[in-house]
Amino acid sequence: MYTPTKLKIKNLMSYQDLEVDLQTGATLIYGVNQFDEGQNGNGSGKSVIMEALVLSFTGRPMRPDTTPRDLIRREEEVMEVTLHLSNTMLNTQLIIHRVFHLKSSKSQEVTITEGTKPVDVTDANHANQVILDFLDIPKEDLMNYYLIDKMRFQSFFSGGDAAKKKVIGRFSNIELLDPAVQQVKDKSTELSKLIAIEDQSRAREEGSINAYTNTLEQEKNRDQNAERQSAIARVKATIAEHELNITTQTASKVQAEGQIKEYGWKITTLKSRIATGQGLIDQVGSSKLEITESINEVNEMIKQIKDKTAQADRLLIGKVECPECKHEFNASDPSKDLTKVKNAIPMLKEALEEQNIYLAEDQEDIKVLNEKETTLTNLKRTLNQDLNTLESELSRFQRTIPAADQSIKTSKETIKISIQSIKDLEETKITNKTAEIQKVIKRHEANIIEIDKHIEAIEKDITKNDDMLTHFNRFKTQLVNKTVGVIEFYTNKYLDAMKSSISVTISGYKETKSGSISEKISTIVNRNGVEIGSIGPFSQGERGRIDIAGILALQSQINSKSTAGGLNLLFLDEIVESIDEEGITNILKSLDDLGKCIYIITHSVYNGNHDKVVRVTKEDKGVSVWESL
Repeated sequence: MYTPTKLKIKNLMSYQDLEVDLQTGATLIYGVNQFDEGQNGNGSGKSVIMEALVLSFTGRPMRPDTTPRDLIRREEEVMEVTLHLSNTMLNTQLIIHRVFHLKSSKSQEVTITEGTKPVDVTDANHANQVILDFLDIPKEDLMNYYLIDKMRFQSFFSGGDAAKKKVIGRFSNIELLDPAVQQVKDKSTELSKLIAIEDQSRAREEGSINAYTNTLEQEKNRDQNAERQSAIARVKATIAEHELNITTQTASKVQAEGQIKEYGWKITTLKSRIATGQGLIDQVGSSKLEITESINEVNEMIKQIKDKTAQADRLLIGKVECPECKHEFNASDPSKDLTKVKNAIPMLKEALEEQNIYLAEDQEDIKVLNEKETTLTNLKRTLNQDLNTLESELSRFQRTIPAADQSIKTSKETIKISIQSIKDLEETKITNKTAEIQKVIKRHEANIIEIDKHIEAIEKDITKNDDMLTHFNRFKTQLVNKTVGVIEFYTNKYLDAMKSSISVTISGYKETKSGSISEKISTIVNRNGVEIGSIGPFSQGERGRIDIAGILALQSQINSKSTAGGLNLLFLDEIVESIDEEGITNILKSLDDLGKCIYIITHSVYNGNHDKVVRVTKEDKGVSVWESL
């Protein structure tokens, strides 16, 4: 078993340089903070020793959100921890030396020495695993049962059933049985499904037998001759229905053909009227075109007359009369004969009036033609609508004929088949199906016999599987109860060594009358052999003894499985805070003779009379000093 003997610290948090000889027995550590006002013992550096041990064993700080670089003392760049361990069983020494750098790319260096020989390690991670291999203790157990702080501590005796089962499972290895147990349970589920399938098959077979049994009774009571006559009557009725359909469809064809002829004549007449109307519309259009051309000519003539009249008016405005001969002329154009101009103006006015009359007549003619064109166009639209209606009706009647032909064809084929059916019915011999139905019933009864054999075989498998599951549960119970017994034995052993009148009883799994397993872990505390009850009503000091004894019992389990004998170390950080000073003193004295390396850190100042006490003082410069009192 490895026992820590010496711890060296350099530049770890509030420590500059510290060397501690670790000793067996129970040592109390408390702190005084003179550097940080109002902190009392907080921040004094009392927990740094456990931090140094965790760093030595694992290479990582206790707190998951912290790195080793965070622990290097302020204004320093290198931090070192060295742990010496002795193993009398293996007659060897183990030295773990770690160097942590603040700025170097290689943040951690590790050297391990066994005896006088260095151990080859490739890097820090490899070194971490090598150390755990030397101890032969899992890291999880190291942190849960050897280096325990108040954040991770969970009392086995105060914890719930699930927490107890987790601990028991850890030491009994019952989880190794879980895959096999699950396999057996899965097979039970599969067999139950097979039984359900076979039960369904059997139910179907029984249903078929019931149905065929009813059919058999009906077959025995049948009047087959009456059934044949009834069938023939039904076929004849079908023939009559189709003969009536042929008559109806033939009449429908004749009617449709007459309608097609009538609608064809109407459509031809309408098309002729539409063509005549279109001719009249075209004539009106031609007439409108001629009159429009005449209007354009008249307008042009009016324009010319107006232009000549305006020219004459302009000439007359500038006229001059000769005083001697009274001759009139235009001053700007003396060659113009104004007398002729004056005589031409009435003729121009007369011509303008005549052209305006022509224009009015032409415009009236256009109006009449527009009205006639509108009337003819509306008439043509109406005729086209009537034509569309007639053509739609014609198409409907044209479709009626092939539909009627197909219906007549189908009815004739049905009549032909029905006539043959009547002949077949009349020629068919009357037979009794009783024997045939009985054969079917026997076949289903044989199927039920086979299904029952399958069910019997499956039920045997279920019984075997249930027996196997019971065996596993009993084996699981034995493993659990063996572990429970060991934990109970060692807990009471340590309580007895601590000279306590208290003992514990731990109840494991129990088999009920029905054969099932009651998986409940319960703990009972006794005083002087008399059952008291749960741990709750006991004093803090008594509960502290029980919890520490329980931790040491679990350590014994872990150490017993270690090829190196395990680890002789228990560090408790603020686990006993609720215990008064006298209670702590009693616990320390009771632990002192166990031969264990035990350190208990308390938050409170200790003034008791225990002989192994360390005071950690954080002085004015922020440096912690370790002092054995």
